[in-house]
Amino acid sequence: MTTLDARTAERFGVVVHSVARLPGGACQELFKVLTPEGPLVLRSDAPSSLPGSIGREQEFAVVAAAVEAGVPTPSVRWLSEGLVREGAWSYFMDWLDGETIGARVLRHPSLEPARQVLPEQLARALARVHAVQAELPLAAGRGSRTRGPGLPARHAGPASMALSRAGTGLSLGGRTRSSGSSCGPGAR
Repeated sequence: MTTLDARTAERFGVVVHSVARLPGGACQELFKVLTPEGPLVLRSDAPSSLPGSIGREQEFAVVAAAVEAGVPTPSVRWLSEGLVREGAWSYFMDWLDGETIGARVLRHPSLEPARQVLPEQLARALARVHAVQAELPLAAGRGSRTRGPGLPARHAGPASMALSRAGTGLSLGGRTRSSGSSCGPGAR
């Protein structure tokens, strides 16, 4: 039994059959965790971070609020510090089967029917994201990696999340992340 297996069983009562590192997740570490109930995704802080990125405990709150608002995204399960390595925050989320590599989605013949409905599905999902009205514990300041209680609440509704005027990125509270980034919840 590995340390991750033991910690997962101890903290959450979940038996781990296997853990495999997933490709992608350029700004964080992603793992597929097989359990008797089925596969899960484990998303963890990487050894280094990108300036301005939020921590996994903050991301957990954002994803939970999105799920609550009906955004079609995998549900988050458990949040923990030190599960993957000392000091690193991580959380489990539901596993969804499917393709996440954009080039395959755009070109693979078997995905042609999906491509026909994808624009409308994306528009509906984006509308739900913009409708999220929740007080979320996002750290203040550029590049802040503040952890724990006492984080200032910031409204994460439509006013704080808008497409940039150039249409090349997503503006989060005045900061822009390129739409070509593979960072963020669900990026695999």
